[in-house]
Amino acid sequence: MSNSVKAIFSKIDDYKRKYYKNLLIKGSLFTLALILSAFLFVSVVEYFGRFNSSIRGVLFFGFLGL
Repeated sequence: MSNSVKAIFSKIDDYKRKYYKNLLIKGSLFTLALILSAFLFVSVVEYFGRFNSSIRGVLFFGFLGL
C-alpha cells in the first residue's frame, strides 16, 4: 500500500475513535443527568409527601432499581 492510502486509513481510524469517544461522553452525561433528576424527584416527593415507611421503602428500592 502506498503512503497516501495508509494516511487515509489512519485519518478514518482517528475519526472513528473521536466519534465513538464523543458518543461515550454524551451518553455518560445523559445517564448522569437522568440519575440525578430521578434522585431529586424522589427526594422532593418524599419530603413533601411525608409518607410512611412502606411507601418510602418503595420509593427507595424503586430508585435503586432504576
